[in-house]
Amino acid sequence: MSDYTKIVDYAAKDALITGNPVKLVKGTELGAEYDAIAVAIATKANTASPAFTGVSSFAVGAVGAPSIYMTGYATTGWYNIGANNWGFAVSGAKVLDIASTGLSVTGALSASWIFSLTGGSVNPIVVSGATTGESYGKFTNTSGQTIFGVNNSVAGTLYSGGTAYASFFGSNVAKNVDLIVNGVTVASLSSTGLAVTGDVSVSTKTPASASATGVAGTITWDANYLYVCTATNTWKRVAIATW
Repeated sequence: MSDYTKIVDYAAKDALITGNPVKLVKGTELGAEYDAIAVAIATKANTASPAFTGVSSFAVGAVGAPSIYMTGYATTGWYNIGANNWGFAVSGAKVLDIASTGLSVTGALSASWIFSLTGGSVNPIVVSGATTGESYGKFTNTSGQTIFGVNNSVAGTLYSGGTAYASFFGSNVAKNVDLIVNGVTVASLSSTGLAVTGDVSVSTKTPASASATGVAGTITWDANYLYVCTATNTWKRVAIATW
């Protein structure tokens, strides 16, 4: 875009004496001025629906005074936080920070459909049925199989797109949370406790003494004893043998 610069100093002509040929305003001078004005106007952006080309530069702005904002909302828009760092403010407060290190969001992040992820996606979906408004979210792999999910739908309901490899879902009635591995419920957590289907494996450990460091409720074992921490730093054991 070009700027208009006046070619002839018309005011200076007023100070010249009458009869000085330079005092006259010539048609060629006016023509040159109007041509320069026309070029400047033709290369400027319109105030309504402008079409920009090339690189546009904006002021740095601030969180309370963004450099790019909508009319009537002077404290909501884009501004520069620092070198190569963009921020988005709403009502003068930063809600989004975009830098070379990644994206930072202040507050809750919600979605109405799909976020694309490396190797799959997460789908927040609202379903209808016996209980209107039930919903679940899930992470899926590239084959559409659920690898992790949260569901407050009817207990036992799996997700569309294949057997759940490892999923959580909660019963809308019992308020429990189940762990599903390869389509089989292996554990159920509710207000009454934890129920496990299958074996429970506890790591082996031998406390150094009956007063060794420990947290009440910890259970461990070795080749000769089963150990239980009954109080802080207080262990008891029972011998185990083959039969």
